[in-house]
Amino acid sequence: MEDGSFLKLRNLQLGYNLPKHACEKMLMQNWRWFISAQNVFTIHSAKFTGVDPENPTFGYPIPLTVTLGTKVTF
Repeated sequence: MEDGSFLKLRNLQLGYNLPKHACEKMLMQNWRWFISAQNVFTIHSAKFTGVDPENPTFGYPIPLTVTLGTKVTF
């Protein structure tokens, strides 16, 4: 038996809206940039021998997925 306790950051999203006065100079109403990540990190016991505590078969870890995007409104 092993200690299977863990802490996981599953979803993280950061975004930035360009200020309205800057958008108006470029003839836009709004411009947003964002980055989103899933399965960012997992903290588990140093004695844990598996790859991912959420994977009961101790196979491959759940992959990190990163998405970058932009949204422009005219």
